[in-house]
Amino acid sequence: MAKRIKRPPVKLEKRQEWLRRYELDESPPKIAEADGYDVRTVRKQILLAQEEREGKEARVAVLREAMERHHRMMCDFAGKLDAEVQGEAPIPKTLQDDRMWKALKQHMPRSSLWYYLDRWDSLQQQLAELKQGIKKRLEKEVGADPELKTQQVLPHRSALGGLVAALEFQMAQRCRGRKGLTLQDYFRTRDEGSGLIAIEYGAFNMGTGSRVDGNSVRKMITNWEMKVTLWEEYKELGSLWQKLKNTRDKLREELAVIILRGVVTGHCIYCPM
Repeated sequence: MAKRIKRPPVKLEKRQEWLRRYELDESPPKIAEADGYDVRTVRKQILLAQEEREGKEARVAVLREAMERHHRMMCDFAGKLDAEVQGEAPIPKTLQDDRMWKALKQHMPRSSLWYYLDRWDSLQQQLAELKQGIKKRLEKEVGADPELKTQQVLPHRSALGGLVAALEFQMAQRCRGRKGLTLQDYFRTRDEGSGLIAIEYGAFNMGTGSRVDGNSVRKMITNWEMKVTLWEEYKELGSLWQKLKNTRDKLREELAVIILRGVVTGHCIYCPM
C-alpha cells in the first residue's frame, strides 16, 4: 500500500491561485494532479476563495456607498452655507454647531474657506453694531425735528417709527448703489374718513393725520434722505457692505469648488473607514 503524502495546509495565496486557474478553464482534477493535492481539497479551497472574494467585494461596495454618502452630506452642507451667504445673512449658530461643520473643517483644515467664514462673521457683527447706532441716532435726531413736533393730529410715535424704519431701509439700499424707494412711486395716502388719511411710504406706516400732515411727512422724508447721506455712518455702512460683498464672492468661490467637485480631500473622525 502506497504511503500517503501529507500536504501542508493550503494558504490564501495558493487558493487564490487555484481560483484564477479555475476561471481560466483549468479543471479541479487537473489542478489537483498538477499540484499534488486531493481533488476534494482543491474544490473546497476554490469555493472558499470565491466566498472570500465575494465578501471582500461586498465590503468594498458598502464602504464605497458609505463614502459617497459621506461626501454627498458634506457637499449638501456646503450648499446650505452657500444659501446663507448668498442671502447676505449671518451664518446661523445651528449650522456652526452642526457636526458637518466639524467634519468639513477636519477634511480641509488649510482651506481659505475658514478665513472667509471668520471674516464674514466679524463683518456681520460690525454691521449689526453700526445699524444699531444708526437707529439710535435717527430716533434721536428725527424725533427732535421741529416739523414732527409741530404736527397736532399725526401721532408722533407712529410717524417717528415709520420714518426711522424707512430711513434705515433707504440707507442700506442706497449706500450699496441700489435705487430704494422713491416718493413718486411709493409715497401713498389713503382716505380714512372724517378728514383723515393713512400715510404710507412703501411698506412703512407713517401714521394717520390730515392732508397737511401728509405734506409735512413727505417734506421730512425728502429732507432726511438727503441729510443721512452726509453722515459718517452712511459712508461706513457703504464700506462695510462692500467688504461683505467681496467676502461673500470669495466664500462662494470656495464653496463652489466643494459643491461642484462632489468630493472633499482629507479625512475626518466621521469618515467610514
